[in-house]
Amino acid sequence: MNNTSYVSNNPILSNSGVTGSFLLRINSKYKKQGEKNSQFTYDLVSSSACASVTSLSLLQFTMNRVFGNIYEGSNVLVIDNDNGPTITITVPEGQYTITQLVDTLNILASSAYGPSELVFTWDTVLDRVSISSFNGDGETYTIVWNLSTLAPYIGISTNFAIPFQQTVMCPSPPQLQGPDQIYVESQILASGQCLDDPQATGGSIPLLGIIPCGDVPYGYTINYTVQELDQTVVMTNNGQPSQLKRIDISITDKYGYLLNIPETCYVDILFRVTYMPN
Repeated sequence: MNNTSYVSNNPILSNSGVTGSFLLRINSKYKKQGEKNSQFTYDLVSSSACASVTSLSLLQFTMNRVFGNIYEGSNVLVIDNDNGPTITITVPEGQYTITQLVDTLNILASSAYGPSELVFTWDTVLDRVSISSFNGDGETYTIVWNLSTLAPYIGISTNFAIPFQQTVMCPSPPQLQGPDQIYVESQILASGQCLDDPQATGGSIPLLGIIPCGDVPYGYTINYTVQELDQTVVMTNNGQPSQLKRIDISITDKYGYLLNIPETCYVDILFRVTYMPN
């Protein structure tokens, strides 16, 4: 089913009860072929309301939390070597426990450096990851914190040195919960009105809404209704009527990295759209 038939055969364009506004519901299940649940577009049917849109705000967001806690953009350790090249270890995307993550890091480190040269261990009593340097030529390894997006997952929040033939404990417990907020973005709907965000990689993002999800366990449903005071109202063309022909949606973390949402996990979003009545 293509986007247009979904729009015309389902009640996603409905009167909100307020003159000059309507509710717009979209679902990534009906995305275009080749698109992802974390990044998709819709072409809207023609209507007088869609021809004179003045603003848009996100009202409700629903999806299952089945994206992995480690995903592209959060999955690298950059390890410097004072006696050799800098190595980047990339952990495959997925949902990890701490023991699974430690086992994966040991496999990748062994492949990069050789057996037992750099070893990760999970201490269940202290609730910490330790890292040991056993073999090698007397070098000191340093995890470069500001380049290592995986660092918080093993309890590192600053540059972290592992001297030769020493075992060093990571200073903090591992943080494996994954993103605690989902960002809903749209280049088209934001209409160039990017919002400044000091946490965003580029300094600004085309933001439609921020969805808190830190207290939702893996496998459970994120079902969030945006309170009126928290709604981001995006004005189109400085509040002048504009034709709404297409919607593009991206589901990212706070740094702008797309979440790895499975093909069978759909995103459902409800918007309020205001328009200039004839």
